[in-house]
Amino acid sequence: MGQNKVAWVEGKDKTVKWKGSKVTVIEVVSGGEEVRIPLYGKPEGLLKLGEDISLYIAEGQYIEA
Repeated sequence: MGQNKVAWVEGKDKTVKWKGSKVTVIEVVSGGEEVRIPLYGKPEGLLKLGEDISLYIAEGQYIEA
């Protein structure tokens, strides 16, 4: 894991693990509308990205697999 200021992570079937970060999940729903879900109170986590899901990660550290 490297230090992070701001990152945008997208990709189908990619797993992302973060620590000490502020993360927002962005999902594209029918009609192309984006739904943004901030993960308040979850500075550490792991999420497998689907086809229509990306992450905005600020601060902390993260790794993609």
